[in-house]
Amino acid sequence: MKRIIIKTDITDDEAGDVAARIDDILPDDYEISIEDVTFWLHKITTHQSYGGPEEGGWWYDAEAPIDPDDPDYMPPIPFSDKEKAYEACRGCNHRERERRETLGTGYTSVLSYRETFYSYTVTESEVFTPEPRPHYE
Repeated sequence: MKRIIIKTDITDDEAGDVAARIDDILPDDYEISIEDVTFWLHKITTHQSYGGPEEGGWWYDAEAPIDPDDPDYMPPIPFSDKEKAYEACRGCNHRERERRETLGTGYTSVLSYRETFYSYTVTESEVFTPEPRPHYE
């Protein structure tokens, strides 16, 4: 038996309708499972990384997960509601910006390449995966 998992944030009634419609077009050896989407709030580090020498050199924001042994580590927080996850993320980022301004930290130019700060992001995965290095064009 092959299994298809559909992650969605629709209501149970809508999910049943979707499953019935998909079931009508799939072969008999498939099973459908509809699961709620969980949104995860992650606390991550953000720093500037050197992108390359083009046009005199360029820098980009690089993100990385925080090591669980780090005293500032925060385990990912699950949310079933996307809007509440993003609302919490905006609130956490606002407080982090205020904290950095109070301490006088944070980078303002490429000369601050060694400055690392915390930020928050929302993903649909419990494990945070950083974006790859951007490509210069």
